[in-house]
Amino acid sequence: MLTQRRTSGMEINDVDITKAMTTQAAATGTPSSSSTSGMISSHSEVIDNTDLLRHYRTLLNTTLCDASCIVTTTPSSDTYDFTKFVLNGEGNAHNKGIVYTHNEHDLLTEEVIFGRSKEKNMKGEVNKRRLNIFLGGRIALRRAFKSLLNDAGNDYVENMLPTISLPPLYSNGWGAPTLPASITASISHKDDLAVGVAKIDSTGSVGVDLEHCNNKAATTIMRRVITATEKDNLGNLEGVSMEEEVLLRFSFKEAIYKAIHPILRRSIDFAEVEVQPLDNGTAIINFMLKSGEKFEYDASWQRYRDKYWLTCVYVRESERSDRSTQTVLK
Repeated sequence: MLTQRRTSGMEINDVDITKAMTTQAAATGTPSSSSTSGMISSHSEVIDNTDLLRHYRTLLNTTLCDASCIVTTTPSSDTYDFTKFVLNGEGNAHNKGIVYTHNEHDLLTEEVIFGRSKEKNMKGEVNKRRLNIFLGGRIALRRAFKSLLNDAGNDYVENMLPTISLPPLYSNGWGAPTLPASITASISHKDDLAVGVAKIDSTGSVGVDLEHCNNKAATTIMRRVITATEKDNLGNLEGVSMEEEVLLRFSFKEAIYKAIHPILRRSIDFAEVEVQPLDNGTAIINFMLKSGEKFEYDASWQRYRDKYWLTCVYVRESERSDRSTQTVLK
């Protein structure tokens, strides 16, 4: 089931949580290196976090599938340019250059260096827009991880967090963030928004997706994504058109695939999973995987900004020895 912090209702609007933080940062000035993670040379410069906070603003802080979820803005490269700085540790810039830290920026210098390399074209030029999007996902994920500290009453999280830290969030061969074994997390992007979800869990996996509620290609998407059974069940969600529901199910399948891929380690066809969204913000999932696996799961969805579907799915392998059924965790 879906619970929320600072917001209520099935339709979610912006809550600019970062504004107060930015005001406070501006009053205190440039942060000192004593609050950063890792060893920083005295010749290194810790960049002022005020500018970064202003452009990567937290709009939504909520809980989906018992995972912390953060939505942030992603600025254009004209507004914030990660390529204009010399970074500490990049090329010959050892012991000098800009440093990004987990505590001050929700971002590590290593991630910026990795992103600069990852988003280069064949000519060696950095795609600044793609770089901002890539790093926006890392910022959202780190903020989601930090927000787990606020999950009062969760003894497991409170006991585990002091011993867990996030290393640089690189990308694996499938494009997913590299993570410690004790953490499951997922990232999604759309337009100028980035979404990150994080959960302390070593037995299951979470996936998140952000998609438009409306798309001129809905009919084409339906042919590619929706099974015959799903097509017969379209049109039963209150306040959701059939075209919107097609895109909602598409978003759900994207989230499902992100969630189960760390377990299966293979590509999944859209027809291997069927989804029935429910009016209460959950969904029924039917796993029809070619390899026969069944999962216990939790699923949540909501309409965000009246423009996007925000979907989240958590899965873990079924504890039943015959794996003949799948169980809704909530």
